Amino acid sequence: MMVPYSEKVHELERKASEAWDRGDKEEYERLDKEWLDLLIKETEEYKKKMPIGWY
Repeated sequence: MMVPYSEKVHELERKASEAWDRGDKEEYERLDKEWLDLLIKETEEYKKKMPIGWY
């Protein structure tokens, strides 16, 4: 299943990765949780729109 995630998901993922690369553990953990929560939300919304059996 290819979910068309929003640019916000990709942006948060990039920022989390950058925080990891800088060694900023607190910022990484905050951004990682934020982007994963949004990713899950968008996945669930996408699945609700799809006919049963398409995912």
